[in-house]
Amino acid sequence: MCGRAGVWARAGGLGAVGEHVANLLRYQTLRDVVFGGSFEGYSTFAVGVRARLPFRVLVLAGPGTHSRVVLDVAHQW
Repeated sequence: MCGRAGVWARAGGLGAVGEHVANLLRYQTLRDVVFGGSFEGYSTFAVGVRARLPFRVLVLAGPGTHSRVVLDVAHQW
């Protein structure tokens, strides 16, 4: 994503499996982000994109002692 644009999906306190976890109305690249469930410390999300686009996954430190997973999807290919 270009600049400071971003979509946030929070894993803690999510509802039912299949729940849509992000508002993507302003994003052309992403189609949907859906919660897939959590079990023994692992959470699963499904991310739908408009085409087969290159992406990368990063783990960032913070806030505090926690970490964040970043899915960076290209807008064009």
